[in-house]
Amino acid sequence: MGQGKSPLECIECRKRPSYEDAADWQAFLVGDPDLKELEEVVIYCPECAQREFGSLYGKSGNLETG
Repeated sequence: MGQGKSPLECIECRKRPSYEDAADWQAFLVGDPDLKELEEVVIYCPECAQREFGSLYGKSGNLETG
């Protein structure tokens, strides 16, 4: 796919990953559960996800369980 930037953008720092680096980024569905039409997807780069979610954010980029 080349070295181009993806359409993803971190909600915190506004960085955009290259296509090769996008696999480590996180997407979350957020919103009021009673107002489903207001749900949206927010994207976090690995650094901002670690800062925002701390120990919930696994080193491999996956949310840890337990």
